[in-house]
Amino acid sequence: MSLVAHDEAQSLKERIFAAAITVFAEYGLPGARMEQIAIEAQTTKRMVVYYFKSKEQLYQAVLQHVYAQIRETEQQLGLEHLPPVEALAQLVKWSVRYHATHADYMRVICMENMQRGKWLEGFRGAEAAEPYRVVDNRGYFTTRPATGDFPGRSAGARRAPAD
Repeated sequence: MSLVAHDEAQSLKERIFAAAITVFAEYGLPGARMEQIAIEAQTTKRMVVYYFKSKEQLYQAVLQHVYAQIRETEQQLGLEHLPPVEALAQLVKWSVRYHATHADYMRVICMENMQRGKWLEGFRGAEAAEPYRVVDNRGYFTTRPATGDFPGRSAGARRAPAD
């Protein structure tokens, strides 16, 4: 395959993927159709199937991408270096901005949540879909999974209410 043909194929695959995010955000997995994705990507259903095999596999790829993008961006915040209250405030501000600028991602996640995470269970790397932990398993506010001593305790962090 020539370099130009390879670039065109990659471009088509990326267009299909971007179209899938848009269509899944609008209709969810049950309501989305491969034909809609093909039309949005300006290609044929046959090409969508060629690259992604099935609607379900394409949906799982979209979910993995959406969650990976969120977690990758979130990790760049460096919240583990901040006092807990400040880290929580930064996380909330970032989340609001991210949701506003990535509406399709949030809608895909909402659609998956309405299916009770059915499609998250089936792929490797599902830990990327776990929420950024705000309260550790001892009830203390934290900005990362609870391992070892809670860094905010010495800074006067309060214990979360026991519900």
